[in-house]
Amino acid sequence: MNRELKENERARLNFFGAVEKGIIELDDAAAARAQSLKSAREALLLERARLVREHNQPIKQIKANEVERFGKVLREKLMVWESPFAKSYLKLLVDQITITGKQATLTGSKAAILEAMGKSSTGTVPSSMGKWRTLSDSNARPSDS
Repeated sequence: MNRELKENERARLNFFGAVEKGIIELDDAAAARAQSLKSAREALLLERARLVREHNQPIKQIKANEVERFGKVLREKLMVWESPFAKSYLKLLVDQITITGKQATLTGSKAAILEAMGKSSTGTVPSSMGKWRTLSDSNARPSDS
């Protein structure tokens, strides 16, 4: 988002610089281009403000019984060693495992647990899916060829 804003600002500065130097004549087409750049900038600023507002929203309230139920189900799933579920959730939820004597302590991100419980307001892609559609459109369709 910030990169797009910087590109837009650079395009606007280049455009107005060319107008000031007389390279581009200020006619209807140039005025339309200036308006187009302004509209694109405003749309980007609105989208950035929406994302910031969404990010700063309070997290939905979690009840103690929901945490206990989630923990119980998660514990049962993690105890099945051959399960792909166990590996995926460990990667998603656990940042560090500390073993002291006969006790293991798992630590991780509260945001990741909220996301797994479906209580996050951000709607982000889980971190376990780090390369999720990074190289193409998330709604890719077959080409027309």
